[in-house]
Amino acid sequence: MSGAPIFTASPSTGTHASQIRFANDGAGSMFVGRANSSGNTDVFSLGTAYINFVGSTGALPLVFLTSGVERLRIGGGGNCGIGTNDPQRGLHIHAGFRYTNRLGNSTQTALHINTSTGDIAPTASSLRYKRNIEDYTKGLETLMQLRPVSFNFLEDDLPNCGLIAEEVDALNLPEFIRYDEEDLPISIPYDNLAALYVNAIKQLKQENDSLREELNLIKAHLGL
Repeated sequence: MSGAPIFTASPSTGTHASQIRFANDGAGSMFVGRANSSGNTDVFSLGTAYINFVGSTGALPLVFLTSGVERLRIGGGGNCGIGTNDPQRGLHIHAGFRYTNRLGNSTQTALHINTSTGDIAPTASSLRYKRNIEDYTKGLETLMQLRPVSFNFLEDDLPNCGLIAEEVDALNLPEFIRYDEEDLPISIPYDNLAALYVNAIKQLKQENDSLREELNLIKAHLGL
Protein backbone atom coordinates (compact mmCIF):
# COMPACT_ATOMS: atom_id res chain seq x y z
CA MET A 1 0.00 0.00 0.00
CA SER A 2 1.57 3.26 -1.10
CA GLY A 3 1.22 6.71 0.42
CA ALA A 4 1.52 8.05 3.94
CA PRO A 5 0.33 5.88 6.84
CA ILE A 6 -3.03 6.58 8.47
CA PHE A 7 -1.51 6.61 11.94
CA THR A 8 1.43 8.93 12.49
CA ALA A 9 3.18 10.77 15.29
CA SER A 10 3.87 13.81 13.07
CA PRO A 11 0.58 14.71 11.38
CA SER A 12 1.84 17.98 9.92
CA THR A 13 4.38 16.41 7.55
CA GLY A 14 4.22 14.75 4.18
CA THR A 15 0.88 14.43 2.46
CA HIS A 16 -1.12 14.22 5.69
CA ALA A 17 -2.46 17.76 5.30
CA SER A 18 -4.57 16.65 2.35
CA GLN A 19 -5.93 13.42 3.81
CA ILE A 20 -8.62 12.34 6.21
CA ARG A 21 -6.77 10.33 8.80
CA PHE A 22 -6.22 9.40 12.39
CA ALA A 23 -3.16 11.00 13.96
CA ASN A 24 -1.27 10.92 17.22
CA ASP A 25 0.88 13.93 18.12
CA GLY A 26 3.16 11.86 20.32
CA ALA A 27 2.06 13.73 23.45
CA GLY A 28 -0.88 11.53 24.32
CA SER A 29 -3.42 13.32 22.12
CA MET A 30 -5.33 11.71 19.27
CA PHE A 31 -6.82 13.69 16.39
CA VAL A 32 -9.27 12.56 13.72
CA GLY A 33 -9.24 14.56 10.50
CA ARG A 34 -6.57 17.02 11.63
CA ALA A 35 -5.29 18.94 8.60
CA ASN A 36 -2.23 20.74 9.96
CA SER A 37 -0.20 21.45 13.07
CA SER A 38 -2.21 24.58 13.85
CA GLY A 39 -5.25 22.40 14.49
CA ASN A 40 -7.56 24.68 12.55
CA THR A 41 -9.61 21.85 11.08
CA ASP A 42 -9.70 19.30 13.88
CA VAL A 43 -12.93 17.33 13.79
CA PHE A 44 -12.37 15.41 16.99
CA SER A 45 -9.58 15.51 19.57
CA LEU A 46 -8.96 13.35 22.58
CA GLY A 47 -6.06 13.40 25.00
CA THR A 48 -4.16 15.19 27.69
CA ALA A 49 -2.50 17.89 25.60
CA TYR A 50 -5.90 19.11 24.36
CA ILE A 51 -9.11 19.07 26.36
CA ASN A 52 -11.62 16.65 24.85
CA PHE A 53 -13.59 18.48 22.20
CA VAL A 54 -15.45 18.19 18.94
CA GLY A 55 -14.87 21.07 16.56
CA SER A 56 -12.01 23.36 15.67
CA THR A 57 -9.24 25.16 17.50
CA GLY A 58 -9.33 27.89 14.83
CA ALA A 59 -11.96 30.45 13.83
CA LEU A 60 -13.81 28.03 11.60
CA PRO A 61 -17.52 27.18 11.99
CA LEU A 62 -18.81 23.81 13.09
CA VAL A 63 -21.70 22.74 10.86
CA PHE A 64 -24.20 19.89 11.30
CA LEU A 65 -26.15 18.56 8.31
CA THR A 66 -28.88 15.99 7.76
CA SER A 67 -30.01 14.82 4.32
CA GLY A 68 -27.36 17.09 2.89
CA VAL A 69 -29.00 20.20 4.37
CA GLU A 70 -27.41 22.40 7.02
CA ARG A 71 -29.42 22.26 10.25
CA LEU A 72 -27.18 23.80 12.90
CA ARG A 73 -24.07 25.98 12.82
CA ILE A 74 -21.73 27.17 15.54
CA GLY A 75 -19.87 30.14 14.10
CA GLY A 76 -16.19 30.85 14.65
CA GLY A 77 -17.16 33.58 17.11
CA GLY A 78 -19.28 31.20 19.21
CA ASN A 79 -22.80 32.15 18.06
CA CYS A 80 -25.05 29.15 17.49
CA GLY A 81 -27.63 29.16 14.70
CA ILE A 82 -30.54 26.80 14.06
CA GLY A 83 -32.11 27.27 10.64
CA THR A 84 -29.62 30.02 9.77
CA ASN A 85 -26.02 29.95 8.55
CA ASP A 86 -25.33 33.43 9.91
CA PRO A 87 -26.18 33.42 13.65
CA GLN A 88 -26.18 36.91 15.15
CA ARG A 89 -26.64 36.00 18.81
CA GLY A 90 -25.49 33.35 21.28
CA LEU A 91 -28.53 31.36 20.16
CA HIS A 92 -30.20 32.42 16.90
CA ILE A 93 -33.25 30.34 15.89
CA HIS A 94 -34.76 30.85 12.46
CA ALA A 95 -37.25 28.01 12.72
CA GLY A 96 -40.24 26.87 14.73
CA PHE A 97 -39.76 26.47 18.47
CA ARG A 98 -41.82 23.97 20.48
CA TYR A 99 -42.05 23.95 24.28
CA THR A 100 -43.81 20.86 25.62
CA ASN A 101 -43.27 21.20 29.38
CA ARG A 102 -46.73 22.74 29.82
CA LEU A 103 -48.65 22.99 33.08
CA GLY A 104 -51.82 20.92 32.96
CA ASN A 105 -53.81 20.41 29.76
CA SER A 106 -53.93 24.01 28.54
CA THR A 107 -53.48 24.48 24.80
CA GLN A 108 -51.70 27.81 25.26
CA THR A 109 -49.50 29.20 27.99
CA ALA A 110 -47.22 32.19 28.43
CA LEU A 111 -43.53 31.66 29.12
CA HIS A 112 -41.29 33.77 31.31
CA ILE A 113 -37.58 33.92 32.03
CA ASN A 114 -36.52 33.69 35.65
CA THR A 115 -34.09 36.61 35.92
CA SER A 116 -32.34 34.97 38.87
CA THR A 117 -31.70 31.54 37.34
CA GLY A 118 -32.22 32.16 33.61
CA ASP A 119 -34.70 29.26 33.46
CA ILE A 120 -37.57 29.40 30.95
CA ALA A 121 -40.84 28.16 32.41
CA PRO A 122 -44.61 28.60 32.03
CA THR A 123 -46.06 31.65 33.73
CA ALA A 124 -47.99 30.42 36.77
CA SER A 125 -50.89 32.24 38.48
CA SER A 126 -51.79 29.54 40.98
CA LEU A 127 -51.77 30.27 44.71
CA ARG A 128 -49.40 27.32 45.04
CA TYR A 129 -46.55 29.36 43.56
CA LYS A 130 -47.08 32.62 45.48
CA ARG A 131 -46.37 34.12 48.88
CA ASN A 132 -46.74 37.54 50.57
CA ILE A 133 -50.19 37.94 48.97
CA GLU A 134 -51.87 41.30 49.61
CA ASP A 135 -54.53 43.39 47.88
CA TYR A 136 -53.08 45.60 45.16
CA THR A 137 -54.54 49.07 45.61
CA LYS A 138 -53.04 51.19 42.83
CA GLY A 139 -55.41 51.95 40.00
CA LEU A 140 -56.81 54.84 38.00
CA GLU A 141 -54.62 57.56 39.50
CA THR A 142 -51.47 55.58 38.71
CA LEU A 143 -52.75 54.60 35.29
CA MET A 144 -53.30 58.25 34.37
CA GLN A 145 -49.60 58.98 35.03
CA LEU A 146 -48.40 56.53 32.40
CA ARG A 147 -47.42 57.94 29.02
CA PRO A 148 -48.13 55.69 26.03
CA VAL A 149 -45.74 56.37 23.16
CA SER A 150 -45.14 55.21 19.62
CA PHE A 151 -41.57 54.41 18.62
CA ASN A 152 -39.23 52.39 16.43
CA PHE A 153 -36.78 49.87 17.88
CA LEU A 154 -33.18 50.64 16.93
CA GLU A 155 -32.53 47.05 15.88
CA ASP A 156 -35.21 46.56 13.22
CA ASP A 157 -36.77 50.05 12.89
CA LEU A 158 -40.27 48.54 12.90
CA PRO A 159 -43.11 50.73 14.21
CA ASN A 160 -44.21 49.89 17.73
CA CYS A 161 -45.99 51.33 20.74
CA GLY A 162 -45.89 50.96 24.50
CA LEU A 163 -44.30 52.56 27.55
CA ILE A 164 -40.78 53.73 28.41
CA ALA A 165 -39.23 51.67 31.21
CA GLU A 166 -37.32 54.61 32.66
CA GLU A 167 -40.49 56.70 32.90
CA VAL A 168 -42.40 53.93 34.66
CA ASP A 169 -39.48 53.39 37.03
CA ALA A 170 -39.48 57.13 37.85
CA LEU A 171 -43.09 56.73 39.08
CA ASN A 172 -41.81 54.30 41.72
CA LEU A 173 -43.49 51.29 40.14
CA PRO A 174 -40.85 48.54 40.43
CA GLU A 175 -43.55 45.88 40.09
CA PHE A 176 -43.79 46.87 36.42
CA ILE A 177 -40.06 46.99 35.70
CA ARG A 178 -37.32 44.46 34.99
CA TYR A 179 -33.73 45.57 35.55
CA ASP A 180 -30.47 44.58 33.89
CA GLU A 181 -27.19 43.52 35.52
CA GLU A 182 -26.38 47.16 36.30
CA ASP A 183 -29.78 47.64 37.97
CA LEU A 184 -30.99 49.87 35.13
CA PRO A 185 -34.58 49.62 33.80
CA ILE A 186 -34.61 47.42 30.70
CA SER A 187 -38.13 46.08 30.14
CA ILE A 188 -41.77 46.09 31.26
CA PRO A 189 -43.67 42.86 31.95
CA TYR A 190 -46.91 44.13 30.40
CA ASP A 191 -48.91 41.21 31.82
CA ASN A 192 -48.42 42.70 35.29
CA LEU A 193 -50.30 45.83 34.23
CA ALA A 194 -53.52 43.77 34.28
CA ALA A 195 -53.85 44.39 38.03
CA LEU A 196 -53.66 48.13 37.41
CA TYR A 197 -56.28 47.93 34.63
CA VAL A 198 -58.68 45.90 36.79
CA ASN A 199 -58.53 48.38 39.66
CA ALA A 200 -58.92 51.35 37.29
CA ILE A 201 -62.01 49.77 35.72
CA LYS A 202 -63.46 49.07 39.17
CA GLN A 203 -62.93 52.67 40.21
CA LEU A 204 -64.56 53.96 37.02
CA LYS A 205 -67.49 51.61 37.63
CA GLN A 206 -67.91 52.94 41.16
CA GLU A 207 -67.84 56.53 39.91
CA ASN A 208 -70.34 55.66 37.18
CA ASP A 209 -72.68 53.98 39.68
CA SER A 210 -72.46 57.02 41.97
CA LEU A 211 -73.27 59.41 39.12
CA ARG A 212 -76.14 57.20 37.99
CA GLU A 213 -77.58 57.22 41.52
CA GLU A 214 -77.34 61.03 41.70
CA LEU A 215 -79.00 61.31 38.29
CA ASN A 216 -81.87 59.07 39.39
CA LEU A 217 -82.39 61.21 42.51
CA ILE A 218 -82.51 64.36 40.35
CA LYS A 219 -84.99 62.72 37.98
CA ALA A 220 -87.14 61.65 40.91
CA HIS A 221 -87.07 65.17 42.39
CA LEU A 222 -88.14 66.65 39.03
CA GLY A 223 -90.76 64.00 38.52
CA LEU A 224 -89.11 62.71 35.37
